[in-house]
Amino acid sequence: MADAEHLFASGDAQLGNSPACTEPVAGCEEEARAVPVLRAWLGNSQDHPLLALFGPPADLVVPPSVRYTWWRDPILTTFNDMLAILERTGPAGLDRMRNRFRELRATNPEGRKDFMNFRAEVTVAAFFAEHGLCFGFNTDPGPDLLLTAPSGRPVAVEISTRAPHALSSIANEVVTGLRDRSLDLKIHFHAHDYPPVSIRSRERDDLVRRVVTAATNLKANPFAAFKATVIPDRPEDGYAACTITVQINPLPKGSGIQAAISMSGGHPHEHDVASEVAKQPLRDKKKQAQARTKPTLLIADITGLDGAGQHTLRHWSDTFASAWAPNDPFVALAAMICPANHLSPQLATSHNPHADPADLHDLQTALVPVRHYLGL
Repeated sequence: MADAEHLFASGDAQLGNSPACTEPVAGCEEEARAVPVLRAWLGNSQDHPLLALFGPPADLVVPPSVRYTWWRDPILTTFNDMLAILERTGPAGLDRMRNRFRELRATNPEGRKDFMNFRAEVTVAAFFAEHGLCFGFNTDPGPDLLLTAPSGRPVAVEISTRAPHALSSIANEVVTGLRDRSLDLKIHFHAHDYPPVSIRSRERDDLVRRVVTAATNLKANPFAAFKATVIPDRPEDGYAACTITVQINPLPKGSGIQAAISMSGGHPHEHDVASEVAKQPLRDKKKQAQARTKPTLLIADITGLDGAGQHTLRHWSDTFASAWAPNDPFVALAAMICPANHLSPQLATSHNPHADPADLHDLQTALVPVRHYLGL
C-alpha cells in the first residue's frame, strides 16, 4: 500500500533534477551510478510515474544531516533489474517497449492503470528472458508476446492486470482526495473479514466521502473512527459483505498522509477472485478475438487484488476448473502475483478443458523453459 502511494504521489522530483547531493563524494558517486538502465529508458521524461521516487516525497522535510538514499528504493532497483535483463537478451520489439515506457504520464488520469499494465508485461518478459525463452514483443495489435512452437506454429502470451475497485483502491482515492489539503495524518482501514475483491461503486464512493470529510474535520476532533459496510459488486453470487473500521489519527507535522490496510479474516474467497478474472479479461471480446488467431496463454496479474496471495495460487487450478465456458478461446489462464519489489513472479495455471489438445501441446512445447513455473 505504501509503495503504491509513494509511486504515484505528486512531487517535484524529476530525472536529473533531484535534490543536490550533499553526501561525501562516495555517496554522490553511488547516486550517479544508480539504476542506469532505468535512467536510460526514462530519457528526458519530466512527467513519468516513476519520477516520484527520484528523491524524497514533496511533503517530506529531510534534515541536512539525514541521508535520504532514494536510489536504493526497491521499486526502482527491481524495475531497473528487469529492464537490464531485457536489454541483455534483446527480444524483438524492445524498441517499441522503450517508447511505450516513455509515453507513460503521471498526470494522466489512467496513469496508475497504464503503468501497472506495462509493469506486468515487463515482469513476465524479464522472467521468460532470464530463463532462456525465445520470444518477441508484439508491435502490432494482438497478444503481448509472440513465440514459435517446435512444430513451427506461432503461439502467444497475453498479459493483463486485474486491480478492480477494492479496499486498496478506496485508500488510494482517499489519499488522492486529501493530498492538496496540507494534512498530516494516518488513515487505517481494518476489515473484520477479507474484503470483497470488487466493491459496489455506491458504497465505495460513500466511504471515500466519509473518510475525506472526517479527515478534513480532524482539527475539531483529534481522533475519528467509524464503521462502514462494503458490499460486493455481485452479492447475488453469494459473495459476502464486509464490515470496515476506519481510524484517523494525527501525525507529527511534515509526515504527510499515510494509509494502511489490515484484515482480521483469512484469505479471499477463491471463487470471488476467479470471477473477477473470468469477467475481465478472460471474457473481453477484443482479447477473445485475439486468442482465436493462435494458441494463447492468458496471464492475469492479480497482485492488486486485496488479500490474493499464496492461498489463491495454490487453489487456482481447482477453483477455475468450473469457470471455463465451452467458447473460451484461451488455451490456459495463469494467475500471477508479483509485488513491485519482487523480481520474479509467482504463477499458477488452469487449463481450458475445452481447448484443442494440439493447441495445448504447441503452447506447452513453446514454453518449456518456464513450463514448470507456470504449472503448464
